[in-house]
Amino acid sequence: MKTMVYDDVFFTREFDFAVKYIFEQAKKVFGKGLSDENAACVEEYASKMRQNYRIINNMINKLKSCFIRENTEDCRSTRWENENRKRRLIRKYLVVRTILRKMKKDIMVQYSLRVAAALILDSMPKNSALTRMRRRDMISGYPRAYVKKFGLSRHNIKHLFAAGELPGVTGASW
Repeated sequence: MKTMVYDDVFFTREFDFAVKYIFEQAKKVFGKGLSDENAACVEEYASKMRQNYRIINNMINKLKSCFIRENTEDCRSTRWENENRKRRLIRKYLVVRTILRKMKKDIMVQYSLRVAAALILDSMPKNSALTRMRRRDMISGYPRAYVKKFGLSRHNIKHLFAAGELPGVTGASW
């Protein structure tokens, strides 16, 4: 399996944004900031996750699936505009959500901090969750019958195959 290469500067910036965002949201949710002990715990947890390559590679794969389509003239643009808006939110909050989810599930973290993580997750935009993203056909934007290998729906695969425009794909007959 090919190992992913990631940019240290990108993830350092993202983790710094995540910690800063968590502190700001804690201030909004509780009316006061986190205690010094809890703040140190959040920073330590984020730095531990920064060193965990499995989590980083998982986030990279999720970021790759969140491509943003720029050219939307050939399909219904409102579908893609809404989808692109969701994908931008997902990209922005992916690291924050990952840290908060891991903190919420980790029993070694203090209970008050786990409750704070749950409350901050609830206060985040709903469309920033990865499950809100829908895979769509690259040509028509059709959301159903999506084949992940090609990034197309079965309808477009059928048409492109008939036209001979899918290299390496052979027809089956029995």
